[in-house]
Amino acid sequence: MYASWFTYPVTRSYPFRWFTPVTVVGGIILTVLFTLINLTPNGYYLRTIYTNDPNGTVTAPQRWFMKLPFNWENDMESKCEPRLISVGDRLFSTNLGLYYEVASISRHEGDSRRSTSLPSVPYLNNTLEDCRTEDVKINFVKSDLSSPPDSWWMSWGPSGTVTKARCTVSSESGPVNITLRVEYRGIGDHTYDYVIDDNYTTHASVWWGTRLLNAYWHSVMTIMAQVTMPGGDKDTFFNHGRAHYFWTDHSAEKSIHDLDFFRLHFYFLGSNAKIAYSSILTEGLHFAKIMHSLISIDLGNSRLPNLLLDDESLQYALSAPNDMNRQPGGLLYDNFTGFVEFYRSNKIPKPWDHSGRKENLVFLNESYSAFRSQMGELGTNNATILSQYLCSVPEQKSTWTMLIAIVMADIVFLQTAWRLFSLAAENMASNNSDTALFCKGCLGNLDKMVQVDTIEGDTKCKSDFYLLPR
Repeated sequence: MYASWFTYPVTRSYPFRWFTPVTVVGGIILTVLFTLINLTPNGYYLRTIYTNDPNGTVTAPQRWFMKLPFNWENDMESKCEPRLISVGDRLFSTNLGLYYEVASISRHEGDSRRSTSLPSVPYLNNTLEDCRTEDVKINFVKSDLSSPPDSWWMSWGPSGTVTKARCTVSSESGPVNITLRVEYRGIGDHTYDYVIDDNYTTHASVWWGTRLLNAYWHSVMTIMAQVTMPGGDKDTFFNHGRAHYFWTDHSAEKSIHDLDFFRLHFYFLGSNAKIAYSSILTEGLHFAKIMHSLISIDLGNSRLPNLLLDDESLQYALSAPNDMNRQPGGLLYDNFTGFVEFYRSNKIPKPWDHSGRKENLVFLNESYSAFRSQMGELGTNNATILSQYLCSVPEQKSTWTMLIAIVMADIVFLQTAWRLFSLAAENMASNNSDTALFCKGCLGNLDKMVQVDTIEGDTKCKSDFYLLPR
């Protein structure tokens, strides 16, 4: 008979009464168990997504079969990569207000007051904490040689403000201070595109803050265009200056209505190079308070004094009772000439009117009663830096792909279990009977078989069975 290279095993039934039920029941149990074990690694994969809520993505409840012991690698957890915030980056908060530039990043060394500057810090949507305005700097620059009263507010068009605010965020290395820089130039009369969202129903405080900010900025420029230097003649006017309003440790303890809410440094230079003082500082103070209030709202700090968080403070900001320029006899009270257009400083548009027409404007001190009831609630929310984060989340494969992968994995596992179980059973059978490994043909011819003892050298004796020929 031809003999192939390949062979097949000769089988016989296991001589155990318990073997069949144990095999059937154990096979069913192992099939279920192996299916659960193979469900996650073979039925799911990690899909890459972008999200602006990494905290919610990472803390999303994990399905039970993705945990140990069913997922032995424990590799189906949602993970997100932090964003690297560097000095010079442009960003904005989740309250969708102002645009910021990162001015500096620093970290305190232990309990000491000394800090270390950092070029960047990893950030994973941590809440901005203890945000406060550090200073508001108004830089005055005149663009022409016009002198009061024939000077217009646009003569000071190149002027602008730089405001710095500082926040603390948690990082892997501990608390980190981030200083944010905001530039403001009020070029347009009623243009408010320097904030992302000023919807008057969902962001009412931001809506009021931007309208007041523009109005006070125009009033600052108007006063600069109209005031003369003390003791000077008609041709002596201001052409450069700076008003620097500082936050102090005592500012949080004061009322925002106080005139000394900020500490002030200033200087003004005139056409004759003399230093002088001007009522512009009062108007600049009110502008700085509005800027501080708007930034605090945008960065989610409701604990500091603020003009835009409650109705009483808002009415104070709209009327400015301690602003000399807006009281009877003041330059901004009720005065209209070709060069002093007081409506730019004293009126704002209705929330639903985007035409910008002067006849549709409402006086500041009348605006609260005119449309406050139709607006949303004043307030703010905790803020984070708005960004897109790269995350990996578990995603189910297509149904047929998942089923085929699980079935193939189950077959491998069941085959391994069967092989181990059969080896154990064969070992038990051979220990219980000398003929356990005999084939059926041999068992049927035991009466024709004799035992032959052979001695190989002087080492040991071996017994074999041989089938005698007929």
